[in-house]
Amino acid sequence: MEAAGPKWHQRVRTRLTTAVMVSIIAPILLFYALSTTVATRAQLRTAGNGLRNVAEQVDFMLDDLLKNIPLDLRPSIYDPDLAKLSGKELGIYLSLSLHRLPYVDGLSFVDVNGKERARVSLTQVYFPDQLRDLS
Repeated sequence: MEAAGPKWHQRVRTRLTTAVMVSIIAPILLFYALSTTVATRAQLRTAGNGLRNVAEQVDFMLDDLLKNIPLDLRPSIYDPDLAKLSGKELGIYLSLSLHRLPYVDGLSFVDVNGKERARVSLTQVYFPDQLRDLS
């Protein structure tokens, strides 16, 4: 009988040691998981706020840029002498105007009837047969 006692006692001690270790380690792991989740959410919130601020700044800059396009083109838009130019001369004039406007990639001159007389682009060449009727 003495031999059975120490084995039983050994098993209880092993189980008790395991239970105590689990009861100590489990809260530590739970605390680590919760604190990591909270920190990650805080970082995501901060990143989201930063992206929102950048988006607002870009929106403001685009609004300002788009408001200034008519001001930059005003001399061209209201010049009555442009209608007197030939298609080739209009193309040269529009090309020069296009290079003064870095945020515009193409311009066209439309007469009072809604027909393009000249069209220029930074990426494409337009020939007279490619001009559109916008009426």
